Amino acid sequence: MDKDICRFTENVGAIWVPALRKYFRRKNYFLLEQKFLIVKISRVCRPFWGVRKVILDKLRKVDYFLVLLKSDREGWLFSKKEVKENIEGDQWRLQKDGDYKINYTNKWLQPNHNLRNHFNSHEKFLMKMREYDS
Repeated sequence: MDKDICRFTENVGAIWVPALRKYFRRKNYFLLEQKFLIVKISRVCRPFWGVRKVILDKLRKVDYFLVLLKSDREGWLFSKKEVKENIEGDQWRLQKDGDYKINYTNKWLQPNHNLRNHFNSHEKFLMKMREYDS
């Protein structure tokens, strides 16, 4: 497992469930307070992430959250509804390799854009998770 993903999940209290191994090849899938998390990290200067369509299709009956990490402390959190809206709104496009490509653009840095989704500490991530419950 990626060391930053491991650090992030440990610090927020998410756990990897070994039984998930039969459904998912990689260790990017966790449970946090009975919520399913898909955790991805980007390792390039201008971050981008890929999320497999086949994985999202498997999860169509499950409520989940997508966590896009830039480091072990910073990233963006998206609910299943927001993932669906970004795909249907053509913000995240399906590529030939079967991944939805999520590109980090300057638009993400503009005031009021994705502020709901952005976090820069483990505490802020947990606060944002709780906001979805309210």
